[in-house]
Amino acid sequence: MWWAIFKYAKVLFVAVLAVLLFTTSVQAWSVHTTPEYRLSEVKENNPQPCSGMYGDIRLNNGGSVQACIMGTATQVASYFPAQGGVAYAIRFPFTTNFYHLDVCQGVWGCVYSEEADVLAGIPGGYTQFVKSLEKKVINGVVRYVPKDVSRYFSISQFGGKQFLPQSVAVSANGKWLLVEMRDYGIFRINVQTLENRRVMAPGYAYGYGYDPRLEMAISNNGATIAVMGTRAALRVIAINDTCGDRPTSLMETNYTGAVRACDYLDTPTESYIPGFFHAIRPHFRKDGLMLAFDVYSSLTAPQHVSLFSNTTTAPSDNRYVALGDSFTSGEGELDDSRYLGGAVNKCHVSSRSYPYLLATPWNVSSLSLACSGATMDSSLGSVLKTNQPVQLDELETHFPNITTVGIGGNDAGLIGKLKDCVVPATCEWAETPEARRATATEIKNLFPRLRSFYKAAKLRTSGPVIVIGYPLIISIEVECIDPVGLLLNEIERLFMNEAVHYLNEVIRAAANDAGVEYADVEYAFNGEFLCSSLSSPVMNGIRLGDDYPNLTTLPFLKIIGSESFHPKPEGHVKLANKIVQDYPNWKRIDGCGSCNIPRSAPEPSDYWDGQNTQPTRYALPFLKANSAKTADMFDISLPAFSFAPLSDVIFELHSVVKNLGTVKAAEDGSVHVSIPAIAAEPGFHSIRAIGKDFTGNNIEVYDFVTIEEDSVVDIVPSSDIRSNSTPLVLEENLTKAISSDPSADVLGVSVAGPPNLAVNTKQTKNPIHPIGTHKQPLSNGLLFGVICGAVFIAVGVLAYAYYRQKRSRIEAG
Repeated sequence: MWWAIFKYAKVLFVAVLAVLLFTTSVQAWSVHTTPEYRLSEVKENNPQPCSGMYGDIRLNNGGSVQACIMGTATQVASYFPAQGGVAYAIRFPFTTNFYHLDVCQGVWGCVYSEEADVLAGIPGGYTQFVKSLEKKVINGVVRYVPKDVSRYFSISQFGGKQFLPQSVAVSANGKWLLVEMRDYGIFRINVQTLENRRVMAPGYAYGYGYDPRLEMAISNNGATIAVMGTRAALRVIAINDTCGDRPTSLMETNYTGAVRACDYLDTPTESYIPGFFHAIRPHFRKDGLMLAFDVYSSLTAPQHVSLFSNTTTAPSDNRYVALGDSFTSGEGELDDSRYLGGAVNKCHVSSRSYPYLLATPWNVSSLSLACSGATMDSSLGSVLKTNQPVQLDELETHFPNITTVGIGGNDAGLIGKLKDCVVPATCEWAETPEARRATATEIKNLFPRLRSFYKAAKLRTSGPVIVIGYPLIISIEVECIDPVGLLLNEIERLFMNEAVHYLNEVIRAAANDAGVEYADVEYAFNGEFLCSSLSSPVMNGIRLGDDYPNLTTLPFLKIIGSESFHPKPEGHVKLANKIVQDYPNWKRIDGCGSCNIPRSAPEPSDYWDGQNTQPTRYALPFLKANSAKTADMFDISLPAFSFAPLSDVIFELHSVVKNLGTVKAAEDGSVHVSIPAIAAEPGFHSIRAIGKDFTGNNIEVYDFVTIEEDSVVDIVPSSDIRSNSTPLVLEENLTKAISSDPSADVLGVSVAGPPNLAVNTKQTKNPIHPIGTHKQPLSNGLLFGVICGAVFIAVGVLAYAYYRQKRSRIEAG
């Protein structure tokens, strides 16, 4: 019996492995099925080819131009300068201007993959492109030039034969290139190995007065390509290793011998749009299961086509997807059981948030991809924390008919700054005109990123996009009778209101420039702000919440839960009502209805008058965890190109300024370091990384952290400071014992605190860790050991059973 079980288990294992191998190699697109499609309005009505998005860029030497922008954090742009020809420019993560880029020899159509840091053009390209750039100043103008020739690869000669490249495309992951070789057709090239295969032949005709201008796309797995363009037929082709041929010195323009042509998929263009003229701007979804492009017709208006593979069912109608941060997710919910996925899901998406309240009046099925703490970078996937979904990728998968976007507040650090201001004294963000001006500059600099984000969302939907602004949350017109007024003075309240108002102005202008709608919810809570009454019916004041365990001491005024300063469910009702008031019928939205507003970043009001004396600030989630104990380490990771190579980066802890030390940035401008939290007093703080950006300008990058006090604090020796960059240079004694929180001296030591402080002690249905029962999670190493032990025991039992069975047979025989 045991022998049979062992034998069948082995057969089952082999069968499962075979199924996995087979299913991973199945083509997503098939010649036997006509793909489904959906039509919507053209997203970019611009005749120029662009593998990214169109938009204005600000050049370092003055002025702005319309450009094709590729990438998100690090961007490469191509444009037509006033003096003629073609030029390229680059913007690094913490710079606002684009700098001249000496690449591509004036040829239009170079493409950039930020994910793989690959730039490709004619006659070749670069791997680790941005990492290989060298800064030069020529006639007073900063220029960047590739310096590492070992990163260059040619695409003009293969198999001993010289080709003439005409156009090029790169997959989103940077692994594959498509190159049109004049007369010979389309070649697929592996960027890392330069292994190549011709997948379409012969080439298009040139030299007859009607030369084509091809645009191409290739899926991330290299299995499907799309070829189209002006004066070129639309073709979608399935590729495998048995079709096409490899280049040789004797290659002819047509396939010869027994070469099998790659399969052309059925793409009946007249089904998409009558009077088909040409198709441009192809784009594969990251999973390769959808191809999007724009179709132009001699009879009707242009249309955006979304073509779904035969293994993908086109989504049904009336789908609504919401993107955003905590003001969209519903962080501020009073009942944790309302959080979808439970309170342990830190995105904190509430079933009572406005995206779900809009389902009935809009007659849609709602899905919120919003996440508490989301920024534009995390939503794009370029800076990703463990609890943050890549919202734009998921948006593309769901392909909604209507989309709302509420994001930007965390990119300006507004809620973090508000929590940081919950101290008796005026906080540093609002204290001086210079500090306030730094925030205004920070908000204004969000304009191009917001515009790009809205355009990226627009490209991934089949219907209208509505950008949602932010509501004002606190009153400054009356003497504050809310408990919040004990900790947020009039200067701080005015600062927050002006910051929200100016951010809304920048958001509206960016939405208009991106050609999407804007819903103004700024006064949705009018009359019911914090400070308007003893307890606001629509807004949370200060809540301890259940995100942070109780402390052994009481600096609780700065240990406040994530729900603080967020709308209650009643507030989301008001937000939903205001959105429906502005857009009662989303199906009748036929363009940007509010685009009469200026479409460039507005200037800050007189309130922000101050000198630009401080470094340019950027909010960035660079901490691995936003809560730590005093005996923990701050694990810090800043991406490549953040700082000037090998430059000094100073780390400081605020509000009471403490120098944490200095570290050298790596050669690529990144910083990865672990710093002891021993210098931090329990409470809510910001950590600043101060230095020079990749181009040499002064910057200050910050993130927020909550420090909890351990019952026993172990002194952390300086040798425990870990860095993947140059070792940290300590500038003060980090092993000093933690001093008591000064707020205790001001307010006394009473645990009760001020009346009605909204300390959340309510037991919920899904508590994270009930008070007094906090359990240490099983470590990965211990868990791995337990699993290995269980497997070892199981194998031993089977082996022993097999031995006993075999021995019994021998004795019986």
